[in-house]
Amino acid sequence: MRKWIPYAGTVLAVVGLALVFQMTFGSSSNEPSTLVDASNDFQGGTLAVSEVGEVSLEPDMATIHLGAQAVDTSADEAQSQVNVRINAVRQVLEEYGIDKDDIQTARMSVNPDYQLDPMMADGNGEERFRAEHILEIDFKQIDELGELIDDVSEAGANRIEQTRFALQNSEEAEHEALEQAIEKTISKADVMAQSAGRERGEVLQITDQQAQVNLPMQHYDQSDGMMERAESSTVIESGQVTITQRVDVVYELK
Repeated sequence: MRKWIPYAGTVLAVVGLALVFQMTFGSSSNEPSTLVDASNDFQGGTLAVSEVGEVSLEPDMATIHLGAQAVDTSADEAQSQVNVRINAVRQVLEEYGIDKDDIQTARMSVNPDYQLDPMMADGNGEERFRAEHILEIDFKQIDELGELIDDVSEAGANRIEQTRFALQNSEEAEHEALEQAIEKTISKADVMAQSAGRERGEVLQITDQQAQVNLPMQHYDQSDGMMERAESSTVIESGQVTITQRVDVVYELK
């Protein structure tokens, strides 16, 4: 009985080593089959398509930059002249029913002026000061924009710089452009899949980018004396607001 004990210990040791070997190397041998399955799933393939949707609409609001300027040998007098003009302009804006929240100062300044006398740059000649006050106005009665500019010019606005046209709410147009872009990806994906002898499957992923809004602008040439002409009305060419939306869509490739 005693001489069987060493042999039993040896057998148990061999069995233990066999189990350890099976657990270590046996589990590793299964990994390639898992990788093969994943590879087979990937071979189904995907199709990534990018497209752009674009919508153009007539603007329904305008942001106008206008105001007054004056040049005088006295900085206070120049500022006083500008204040008189701006107060008259504000009165016209009130008559048009423009809310005070839609009117703000874009810039206001009083500085030495060297434009009228080039000698001033060398420190010679009489010193002059230029005062300026420019307002930024959001105007929603866009059909009356030309009349508004004529009336504020008559009231005292001698600086009308630019008008930017926009939409009060662009969300609906952005959604329309987005739908248009996605629809374009369908036909494009079909052509690509058929060219490869495959078929377009279900949508796997859609990614959109921030909409790009192109706002038309109209600039006014102060040198052509437009602000001084009362015999003709200001012509407004608003153009169209263009909204562009880009999407990236990933389809299953069958």
